[in-house]
Amino acid sequence: MAVSRHDATPSDQVKLIHHLRGRNLVKLDRAATLARNSREAEACELATQTLLELPAEQRTTIVFVRARDVRSALPAHRRRNRALNTFEEALALDTATIPGRRDA
Repeated sequence: MAVSRHDATPSDQVKLIHHLRGRNLVKLDRAATLARNSREAEACELATQTLLELPAEQRTTIVFVRARDVRSALPAHRRRNRALNTFEEALALDTATIPGRRDA
């Protein structure tokens, strides 16, 4: 029988957070690869979905560094589309740079 997230020990919860963060970092790396391969809309959609699915406490500096890597991988002349606008809105969720916040 699987243990729910709410019934897990603190140690299990930390492992789950690290697992989820790692999985989401892989998704952001994949989005950057899509961007470098001229698949800008797909890249922006994947990065946006990844950021929006993360609970606020998992939106850490490293997550937003990787998300900004996706934006940097987009060719400058192709940075005007709806998917990018939505992605930029998701990037605005960056609470990791709030003074006094400490990442886990």
